[in-house]
Amino acid sequence: MISCLVSNAINQDGPTSSTKMQRFTLMRNLDKKPWPYDLQQKLKQKNDGNVALFNTERQMLEALIARFHQIDPDVLLSHNLCGSVFEIIMARIQFFSVPHWSRIGRLKKSQFPTRKLDQGGYSGSSWIPRMVSCGRLLVDTFVSSKELVRETNYDLGFLAQKQLKTTRKDFDDDMLKEFYLTSDRLLQLVGHTETDTFLTFKLMLHLNILPLTKQLTGIAGNLWFRSL
Repeated sequence: MISCLVSNAINQDGPTSSTKMQRFTLMRNLDKKPWPYDLQQKLKQKNDGNVALFNTERQMLEALIARFHQIDPDVLLSHNLCGSVFEIIMARIQFFSVPHWSRIGRLKKSQFPTRKLDQGGYSGSSWIPRMVSCGRLLVDTFVSSKELVRETNYDLGFLAQKQLKTTRKDFDDDMLKEFYLTSDRLLQLVGHTETDTFLTFKLMLHLNILPLTKQLTGIAGNLWFRSL
């Protein structure tokens, strides 16, 4: 499942007052099992046309890349974006040989990037996010939070509690199959994923990540993506 928020009202020079946004969620079925029989009806009752269902993971990833191409965002945001998020997406794109993968960025590429050792090599090899996301800024709230606030833990749930005064519900990954048994549970999972997306977005605004890194870039005279 992939949930995204799209906002065109971000102030890069100061606090953002408007949080007007659009959202969409892409979801595939699990282990090729049928969807709960009343899922479509439940989505209609919620009047939620922003949830798209797919039978395979490849179809879902193709739809995500098509959305990137259509929306053409200037900034990509996620918690631990440069760590696990990019690693998972790129690994699955490579596994399924998904075409047009370079649309994640703005530079058309035909050759899939190879893994490289991280600086220091302490965490093994990984895909370097900027090799894929050329032309877009990357905001990783996990990395930026370490620079801007002093906490004992930088998980999304902990930061949401400390910085946003919001409790984030969490569940064990082993429970995932249970959510696919009924429509109500599945919609709970959709809500959980969308909430994580919103909390990440609110954390970026709360910490003023874009304005602060832009000011730092102007002072240091380097590239903005390096400040991020």
